[in-house]
Amino acid sequence: MIATLRAETHRILARPDLAEKLNVSGSLEPLILSPSEFRDLIRRDHEKYGKLATVVLGSGANQLSGLHVRTGGSQYNAQKTNFGPQLGFAWSPGRMLGRDFNSRLVLRGGFGIAYNGLVQSNTLDVRFNPPFVYNGQTLSCPDGPGTPSCTLSYIGTFPSNVHSPYGYASNPNALVTFGPDNLPLTGRVDLTALPADLPTTYSMHYTMGAEYDLGHQWMASVGYQGSQTRHLTDHYNLYNPASAAGLPLNPHVTGVTMYANDGSAHFNALLLEAKHNFSQTFQIDTQYRFSHAVDIGSNAYAGPNYQWDLGTALGTSDYDVKHAFKVYGVWSPRIFSGSRSWMEKIVGGWSISGIML
Repeated sequence: MIATLRAETHRILARPDLAEKLNVSGSLEPLILSPSEFRDLIRRDHEKYGKLATVVLGSGANQLSGLHVRTGGSQYNAQKTNFGPQLGFAWSPGRMLGRDFNSRLVLRGGFGIAYNGLVQSNTLDVRFNPPFVYNGQTLSCPDGPGTPSCTLSYIGTFPSNVHSPYGYASNPNALVTFGPDNLPLTGRVDLTALPADLPTTYSMHYTMGAEYDLGHQWMASVGYQGSQTRHLTDHYNLYNPASAAGLPLNPHVTGVTMYANDGSAHFNALLLEAKHNFSQTFQIDTQYRFSHAVDIGSNAYAGPNYQWDLGTALGTSDYDVKHAFKVYGVWSPRIFSGSRSWMEKIVGGWSISGIML
């Protein structure tokens, strides 16, 4: 099955020099992830024959007991007002707070918004929804296990063509009848659902820092870096929080796997750096980061450990590294500097570097 995914990005760039020592840059990127884009992932054959099965929740206290499965159409209504501004500045003040810096100080900062769409591994899970796929027990067994209604009718029989696996007669005990809600009248199934209106995941990222020339080939910098993520994809069984809220469940449904963009995350970091040029050929740089990353799950299939209260899901990220220290050096020897010989062409211009984390 061939699938397509399209996103429209429009960018406006501007970089004005407002003053001799002040530079401002920015861009504006409206990103449109329309409903048809994610529907395209599974629509080629499914939409042609109306085989896209979307869970529609009921209203109020009956959101589970009154749910049904709709065929055809789109999976959800995607957000269309995704505008991603990117702004930044750099300022080298000659004099500030009564002190003359002689252009040895540079202040930098920025702010931006970035968006991310729902991954295909989540949206494609709806292909297991009824009525086109029955993911419950193979046999309904209305009279209980071990009874004639719970046996395979083709045991001890032969297909019409012994060379074909498709020649067996149909098994009447495996037939499933679906009601007007597209749920089985006997047995129970699992469902995969997405919210009818799905907001786009976005992150606001920002930074502020200062770099100062200490003299004698020493440079020092201090900065802050942070981000706030909203509408982060969360993955849980909707039956768990619904049970905690006392909502009635659906007798034909075992559980509802929900992919909802109702999570959040944030990151904050202190950045310190010092670097020194020992000569024209050797430089050393040291960097330290003190940070903390928090989210509701660190991958597309992450779910809360305690799904009966989704508010308890926020915690330290899997990839959180509180202390990060790095030292590296670069040596660019000038062995044959100024020479035009073949040795300069082969050996000259190389750099040797090492890093310790």
